[in-house]
Amino acid sequence: MSGQTIVGALIGLGIGYFLTIPFYVFLAFRDSMWTRRAYRLAGQSNIALPANLAGRVARFLRAQYLFSIPALTVVIVVFDVVLYGDNTQQRDWTLWFPWILAGMPVFYTAYLFMATLWPRWKASGDRRVTHLRSMRVREAFTSAEFAVVLIGPVFGMAFGAWGLWRVSAPAVWWVACQLAFGAGILAWWYAAGHIMNRPSSASDELELGWDDLLRFRAVRDLTMGAAWLPPLVLLLVDDFMSWQLDKDRGFQLWPFPVLIVAFLLVYRTFRQGRQLWRQAWLQRGGGR
Repeated sequence: MSGQTIVGALIGLGIGYFLTIPFYVFLAFRDSMWTRRAYRLAGQSNIALPANLAGRVARFLRAQYLFSIPALTVVIVVFDVVLYGDNTQQRDWTLWFPWILAGMPVFYTAYLFMATLWPRWKASGDRRVTHLRSMRVREAFTSAEFAVVLIGPVFGMAFGAWGLWRVSAPAVWWVACQLAFGAGILAWWYAAGHIMNRPSSASDELELGWDDLLRFRAVRDLTMGAAWLPPLVLLLVDDFMSWQLDKDRGFQLWPFPVLIVAFLLVYRTFRQGRQLWRQAWLQRGGGR
């Protein structure tokens, strides 16, 4: 990987962000928009949002949005440099694909976990309330959602196996990539458990409810991304690799309908458990 390739990718992204900065700033500082989103989240999640708390929730959502911009930039740079690189030369996929496959599960889990470190929901005063019972990660998902979560790694391993077969990877890479998916699952389990049971930060029961709601939301986003981002990206990598290996294949539309259907399946299914936080909250002594 040449330094010029990396510098070129960074310059291209820099120009793109420079051209879109006014739009990002416009969205970030529209207080009314973030307040509406706060009330919409409260309605979808079945939790009260009094006027004195609406501003805090709106600022939290805006901070998440602002933090997502540089975090997403890292993913785009890595994807652009690793996948496309120097377009004037055909990539040696025999070398590159196994490394991409082995690194992808842990990379996406680590990236999504880092995105939960800031912002954090904080208590409004000196008084502190908390729960007495810890929570299990499984409490954050319905049965259908958990089934969809399990399907993601299955597709990821299938797309990865097809790519390894396509480049005639040696047996050691087949073993290494299976171990990498196992490491990704362990990394997700640790990250989700850490988020689910990190210390509460609330000054009253309503703030404690919001702390739980945002905690469940973070675990669900982490899980959805860790399970489905690798297979969806691998589908694109497989298609791009085949395009380079088969020069006469021409343009094919087929991966994109699959991506759209998969996105709709995950999105629709993961709307079911928006209020699961309340059941766990009540069982832990909240709302009394």
